Amino acid sequence: MAIAQASSQPQGEIGEFSDATISGSVLEPEPITTSDDAELAAQIEVPEGFEITVVARDFGNTRMLAIHQSGEVYATRRTEGDVIRLLDGNEDGIFEDFRTVAARPGMHGIAFDGNTAYLATVNDIYTRPSMTTAVLGN
Repeated sequence: MAIAQASSQPQGEIGEFSDATISGSVLEPEPITTSDDAELAAQIEVPEGFEITVVARDFGNTRMLAIHQSGEVYATRRTEGDVIRLLDGNEDGIFEDFRTVAARPGMHGIAFDGNTAYLATVNDIYTRPSMTTAVLGN
């Protein structure tokens, strides 16, 4: 696993960046309270010709999704600080369970590029090979 650290402090000679300001924000969407999948799907607007199907529920504070080239679906959960692999045991297209495959406080972003997984927290980016499920975890 490799790591790249984003510094919150300006680099350079003393005084050179003394007026630098770093700011940011986090969007915290309101939790969805409906338990009816059809009602939930009806709340989301999609272009004509597209449809919404609820394929997973109650997996925590799921933030970002990524699909590996193998077809496996992964999600980050910032509050829980982890990455989960969604599991569809009966192959009906609905994910009944998940398995934690990576964990770091503040885990937020995920992307795949070929055989490399990129995982991001607020301050760090991690990379690792992702050729098989076993590499990210079982």
